[in-house]
Amino acid sequence: MTQAEAAQVVSKTQTSWRRWEGGIHRMSPALFDYFLIETGSSASAGAQP
Repeated sequence: MTQAEAAQVVSKTQTSWRRWEGGIHRMSPALFDYFLIETGSSASAGAQP
C-alpha cells in the first residue's frame, strides 16, 4: 500500500502519513486502531502509532 493510499484510508494527507512514518509526528492510537480495522491488519509486536 502506498503512503497516499494509506492516508486516504484514514482521511488524512500523504504529508501527514509521511510525517508519521518518518517519526516527525506520532499518529494517535485511535487513528492507528482505525487504520488496522479498515485494512484488516493487525499490529505486529512493537508497532506503535
